[in-house]
Amino acid sequence: MCGDRPTTVSQHHRHAGHEARFTRAAPFIEVLSNPRKSKNPLPDKQLALLRSPTRRQPPGSDLDTQMIGLRGWALWFLNQLADSAAQAIVLGERLVADRERASGPDHPDTLTSRNDLAVAYKAAGRAHEAIALHERTLADRERVLRETHPDTLASRNNLAHAYRSAGRLDQAVPLLERTLADRERVLGETHPDTLASRSNLAHAYRDAGRLDQAIQLLERTLADRERVLGETHPSTLASRKNLASAYQDAGQLDEAEDLQNRSGSGS
Repeated sequence: MCGDRPTTVSQHHRHAGHEARFTRAAPFIEVLSNPRKSKNPLPDKQLALLRSPTRRQPPGSDLDTQMIGLRGWALWFLNQLADSAAQAIVLGERLVADRERASGPDHPDTLTSRNDLAVAYKAAGRAHEAIALHERTLADRERVLRETHPDTLASRNNLAHAYRSAGRLDQAVPLLERTLADRERVLGETHPDTLASRSNLAHAYRDAGRLDQAIQLLERTLADRERVLGETHPSTLASRKNLASAYQDAGQLDEAEDLQNRSGSGS
């Protein structure tokens, strides 16, 4: 049973207008992937900045600020692609250093970049580094942004996700339970991030052998996603698949077959 993806950046800020921002970031990502064959080369000044340490640019200059921001977007999109972890790490490690230099270690943008780098570490199988960085980012966000800020809740979700992947369920489950309760209270019971938290908690319950509780949460998540996101939304389809799998594990074969038939028919 697969879980929802970690929350990478301040998604409640970045959802709006993300397509336009992707258009701006796409040439940069292409250059990062293959600078020599890029069909959309960046301006010479930006290429020079990409290939050399940004500290050579005047601190706080427009070019320095713009390139750091653009690299932040590139890191986020690389994480979303979920197949470029090594590239994301190279970009992210340098980006975090430059964010700390330009804005300070506690600036929200620095914390976002640190969170995104931790996500890349986890995707690359570097669990120890991912957990350590998520723990640091969560502590800093709790101190700087407060415990119930959406970004803090995202960090708590991501740390729990990393704990679960490392088999540390005794630490993952309480964090996921707390995150779900806070997201229900702060964001609302049917916010997409709340639904993702409910799904992730269900996965952790299942891993821990608490199948009845997992099924209850999966049933509620599927019903809410069908109502809020629609029956053919990718998250809804994932919820239907996960619930069918849990039904099979519980021996509820008729219910599992019904869900599988619904998924197969596209309804």
